[in-house]
Amino acid sequence: MIRICFILVFSFCILTAGGQQMSHDLSYYAEAARNYSPLLHDYRNQLQIEQAELRRLKALYTRSRLELNGDYLFVPVLTKDGGTTSFRWNAQDATDYYGYDLGESSGHLLLVVLPALMRRIYR
Repeated sequence: MIRICFILVFSFCILTAGGQQMSHDLSYYAEAARNYSPLLHDYRNQLQIEQAELRRLKALYTRSRLELNGDYLFVPVLTKDGGTTSFRWNAQDATDYYGYDLGESSGHLLLVVLPALMRRIYR
């Protein structure tokens, strides 16, 4: 019985001594709230995103750009030209064939985009 009482008193003393840590004042908690607030982190991230978007739009409207788009139709087909059936990798001149429609193509495009105001207003 004495052993159980001793263990209980000893564990109570350890628990209360461990709970007697240094308490913090209000300024500590206010500073911790400023540093670790998820809303403030979100606000800072939104500001960074806004600045990046502003730089992207400024570059879009004040600088010219050159775009080159093109494609090459590379489709194997079975042609029946000349009375024989043959396999061709790229049969652009075939008239009688099985396979992909050779007329399908999005074409070739070279595009130069110049801003209308050329940096006059954006400076």
